[in-house]
Amino acid sequence: TLQNLSAIDKKNASIYTKDYIIISDSIQIADRKNLDRFARIQLETDELRAENFEITARNKEVFGYFVIFFIVGGMLFYTRLQRMKIREESLKLSQKSANEEIYRLIIDHQNKLEEGKELEKKRISQELHDGILGRIFGLRLNLDGLNNSNEEEDVNLRMDYLNELKLIEQDLREISHDLNRENLVVINNFVAIIDSLIETQSKNNKAIVHSKITQKVNWDVVSNIRKINIYRIIQESLQNINKYAFAKNITITLKLDKKLNLILTIVDDGVGYDANNKKHNGIGTKNILERTKQCNGKIEIDSTIGNGTNIFITFPPEIEPKTTTDAPNY
Repeated sequence: TLQNLSAIDKKNASIYTKDYIIISDSIQIADRKNLDRFARIQLETDELRAENFEITARNKEVFGYFVIFFIVGGMLFYTRLQRMKIREESLKLSQKSANEEIYRLIIDHQNKLEEGKELEKKRISQELHDGILGRIFGLRLNLDGLNNSNEEEDVNLRMDYLNELKLIEQDLREISHDLNRENLVVINNFVAIIDSLIETQSKNNKAIVHSKITQKVNWDVVSNIRKINIYRIIQESLQNINKYAFAKNITITLKLDKKLNLILTIVDDGVGYDANNKKHNGIGTKNILERTKQCNGKIEIDSTIGNGTNIFITFPPEIEPKTTTDAPNY
């Protein structure tokens, strides 16, 4: 319009031309700005596309790594699981073999005790005949010769002979005790197995073991599984004490309560531990808990740091007596 007006109105043509130039320049400047803006948007769009492509490629790479890691982890887990199963089967076989070995030891020990019983009878009979009776006969003759003498030397000799009689009395008492112990061992050969375990413990470790095993239990009617588990519990407890407790004294007690429950207590004066923290229950403690459960027993472990450890286990009376023909399968 301004261009047409400048052509028609010659008088004001310069004014129209000037306005025309100003508006034309402003329009061109606006066009350039729009072109620059669109160019910038296009550049940023291309940059975003490139970045998105890079992120997509990186995500694909991470996902590939994750899939590989998942597959490798699954294979390792499966391998570990198979190894654990194989190890568990191996432990079960070892456990069965060890239990059969204990059963065989009990039978062998019974046979050896029967043989030893006869030998011990012969030895004690010979000792009584050749030793004690000979000494008593000699003392009787010597005292008969001194009966009618009151001299100081003879009086002193009589006192010596009386002292000799006291020694013979003590020897007879020891022989009597040996006979009682021998009879108890023959009847309760399981007690002899426990005593052998305790003796081995005393030889190989510094802790002093005090054992108190009741004589009221007829071990012949106790099942082999229960005897094996009791033996293993005591053995496992001693191993735990030797490894971790650093105890100076250990007391092992087996007794019957009024309800004929068999009570096993194992007490040590070692460093102790936090019994309430299950993280401290290692394989040994778990085995003790499992064996107690197999015998329908109840267990209580009382231990604090610095105060030693007390293990109390109660085994209820058994309903069925043991079988002596076959070795236990467990």
